[in-house]
Amino acid sequence: MVSQPDFSFQAASQSGPSLALELIGPHTRLRGNVRLGSYVRLSDLLNLHDQILQVADAVVLDPSGQALTDPVPALDVRLGAISVVVDHSGYVPPTPPEELDIPKVSHRLMAVTEAHLITGTFYIHPSAEPSPYLLAFEPNWIPITGLVLQPLIVQSAKFEADFAVLNRAYVTATTVVGDAAGGGGVPATSDWAPATSDWAPATSDEAQATIGDEPST
Repeated sequence: MVSQPDFSFQAASQSGPSLALELIGPHTRLRGNVRLGSYVRLSDLLNLHDQILQVADAVVLDPSGQALTDPVPALDVRLGAISVVVDHSGYVPPTPPEELDIPKVSHRLMAVTEAHLITGTFYIHPSAEPSPYLLAFEPNWIPITGLVLQPLIVQSAKFEADFAVLNRAYVTATTVVGDAAGGGGVPATSDWAPATSDWAPATSDEAQATIGDEPST
């Protein structure tokens, strides 16, 4: 019998903050809980552990976000099939020491995946250029705020969330459409308002108040 390396992140056995996540792919929509363990940010977890994520209390959803199954204790999810991970928990990571607090500026993006049109705000170092950053191969998962996700194929409502992490491997076309305030890049802060953890699917008329972690690259 050939042994396989263990690439999974065992959410149920971790300590640390518990995040209520929604995982969306071209033909997949799931929700469940993950503990960060020793990671500070959701983007850190996904970028450093990018194969199989074990989600606790997992539910399979239909394209509109309604539950198709009862919760199962644990579900192993192949992250390679997921294009967007939304954090509904309202978790805000601790503020880093001043010497480690890297300044960033915000820019707006438009991205097209196999199944969605996505707009949102991403954050990079002031000296970095936004277009080359979006065209790079790493980091694989990009934190974005102000997510708007419009299905291209399935006729379902537009989905909005305050925080998500985008899998750039699924992006087939992208462009910078400006910054968060229409200028040349806006300084990002770590002072994010607390959010609710309401599980109801967000639409264009009722956006989820869902901040996850600080903008991080």
